Amino acid sequence: MLRKDRLFSVTGLFALSIFTSAFLLFMVQPLFSKIVLPSLGGASAVWITLMFVYQGLLLLGYGYAHALSHWVPQRLQIPLHLLLLIASFLMLPLAAHADLTLPETAHPILWLIKTALLGVGLPFFVLSATSPLIQHWFAHTPHGKNKNPYVLYAVSNFGSLLALLGYPLLLERFLPLSQQSDSWLGVYMIYALLLFVCGLTTHTLWRKTRVSEETKLTADPIKDKNLVPQVSKGRMFHWLLLALVPSSMLLGVTGYITTQITSLPLLWVVPLALYLCTFIFAFAEKQVLPPKLVRTLAGIGLVGVIAIVAMRQNYTDTAMLWHLGTFFFIALALHQILAEKKPAAKHLTGFYFIMSLGGVLGGAVNAIAAPLLFNNVYEYPLILAIAGILLWPYQRQYVTELYESKRLARGFGLFFDIAVPLTLFLLVPLPGHNLRVGKFALDFRDEQSLHLAIVATVLLALVSFQKPFRLAVGAALILAGGLFINTLSDSHTLTTRSFYSTYSVVFDSDKLAYKLLTLGTSATQGAQSIDPEHALRTTYFYNLDGADTKLPEDIYASDWASIGLGVGTIACLSPLPNKTTFIEIDPMVYELAHDSGYFTYLQDCPGQNPVIIGDGRAKLDNFAENSLGLIALDAFSGSSIPTHILTREAFEMYLTKLKPNGVIMVNISNRHINLLPLLTRQAKELGLVGMHRSPRPPKFSHWMMLSREKTSVAGLAEAGWEPLPEADMSLQPWTDSFATILPLLDSKWRDFVKADQARKKAEAKQ
Repeated sequence: MLRKDRLFSVTGLFALSIFTSAFLLFMVQPLFSKIVLPSLGGASAVWITLMFVYQGLLLLGYGYAHALSHWVPQRLQIPLHLLLLIASFLMLPLAAHADLTLPETAHPILWLIKTALLGVGLPFFVLSATSPLIQHWFAHTPHGKNKNPYVLYAVSNFGSLLALLGYPLLLERFLPLSQQSDSWLGVYMIYALLLFVCGLTTHTLWRKTRVSEETKLTADPIKDKNLVPQVSKGRMFHWLLLALVPSSMLLGVTGYITTQITSLPLLWVVPLALYLCTFIFAFAEKQVLPPKLVRTLAGIGLVGVIAIVAMRQNYTDTAMLWHLGTFFFIALALHQILAEKKPAAKHLTGFYFIMSLGGVLGGAVNAIAAPLLFNNVYEYPLILAIAGILLWPYQRQYVTELYESKRLARGFGLFFDIAVPLTLFLLVPLPGHNLRVGKFALDFRDEQSLHLAIVATVLLALVSFQKPFRLAVGAALILAGGLFINTLSDSHTLTTRSFYSTYSVVFDSDKLAYKLLTLGTSATQGAQSIDPEHALRTTYFYNLDGADTKLPEDIYASDWASIGLGVGTIACLSPLPNKTTFIEIDPMVYELAHDSGYFTYLQDCPGQNPVIIGDGRAKLDNFAENSLGLIALDAFSGSSIPTHILTREAFEMYLTKLKPNGVIMVNISNRHINLLPLLTRQAKELGLVGMHRSPRPPKFSHWMMLSREKTSVAGLAEAGWEPLPEADMSLQPWTDSFATILPLLDSKWRDFVKADQARKKAEAKQ
């Protein structure tokens, strides 16, 4: 018989080993993603694809743990796993064996998967097997008898959550990339030592107790009614669905908010952190959030999200919070059901394997199938519908009980059966649109309209909960109403999708005077007037033209290069014919700008305007030295920032390509991040002088001009440009090994949006 203090130390050792492995597992995900991100221009699809790879490796790790614990003799399990642990050091440090050179392809998914496998594959595989394997070992020790090993799963998820939040808030902010990788390797060595001690302790306990595997099960099915003694194929399929839907929702909501709202990399972590919290709550010994309440909130949130999708009001803070909140409650509701149906410890590793398989299949829907099958982010609303179907049998809403007691729904049943769907169809999709029927126009694009619509939707949904048919018809009519309203609203002429994002060609909703290329629904990539007389003007989107720039003539006549294409507007920025070479990472953008027939800058602007497909910084490095008069950095999409083109090393390379009096022109327009202090600090360190043109409604375009020669930018003051502010020397410049956005977070864009809304209302009253 082991003493209690010895048993406590054994439990602590197992818990610490699982915690450390989970911490490393979820620390390496954003860390390796940041390593490969520059090669793909900062696209949110990088994170989604890598999440699929991580889920696949997790599945292999769980499968390996299941096979090792069930098909390999007990005395060989620990030595084999420790040998695999030693072999994993051959692939370290991270990305040491991966080729980070991006091939020229429209869909670099296979390249990214290969890079991830070579960069982190074996260490990630070993880490992913740790939690189920150690839980199985714990189940077969004297202290594990009649204990619930699923508590250790909550410890694992807590370690994962701590790493996921600690990376952007601490590690990324204070350490360069090389030191981040070294720190991870140091903790991995500590983990290896813990695993070795854990294996040695387990082996010693097994030898001393000599208790067979069957008598050492961690939970007795008779004593714990929550653990299912027998596992049928139907039950395993139910596990699969309950794991698949939250996994797909995780990637769906990540892709949706980063494509439709902002591609801020920090936001990639938020849905995954919420996802981990749902596991912590669901598999805790005591339920902190009652399942009935969670399912109520999940149902309300589901209807609200459907309304927001139909409204196309995706850029607001309210919409983002509603998406994330709904995802959390739906995932928690499904994971609580999954925890209720967990099996006895004999089937523990198989249970985790099926959970992981569901995660991989859910990830495959978003990362592999959706970009090939859909031209927009349709997988997200589809998986929402499936989540609603899964949750419906478990709905026992407090609201339903309230209405049953008051007999309100029964008394007005017929009225609500007609009124609810009709109201949802007509009113809910209105916010976010500027309707036009002939000369009649109504503007519903302010955020107050969104708030009212959400409140109305939720109230109507509450009335409908005990009427499944009414709720289903109402939800369907929300989407139908959105399609109907869209026919009276902005004229969408084309929607397409690539690995990097979704794109739409629309007509300007104010005066139908411009064709816009938008990323998602919120970020304008470029515009061109439909009036032939103004078709080559650049003032709509860029807020500047040749007269506004006031550069020396020799710069206008020199060759230019632009990192980022948009619709090719910069080709017309010079008043003199010259050669402007565009470098664009997404072939789809080139097709839209050159071959779609909607935009003509590349064909009609004077001079030569060739386009090179590839990473901007890498391709620009191939240009001859002292060959360019101007380099434009215009590769920012809404809020996505390819940080590698703004580092000190990148600017040093740009300066070698410029003529002595050449200019670097940077589009620093961003909804959430103020890049002006960073680039002012960067310019100070490199000895550059410059000016900036502040954003002004309705165009919001914010530009900087930097040069080694003061005379190159002196004329900009006449065109309304302002000197750069005093450099903040406490702000650390970005380098190839260090870049953090936290000190740069800014809300100035909201002020511009409010000013634009006030301007439109004032114009409407005139």
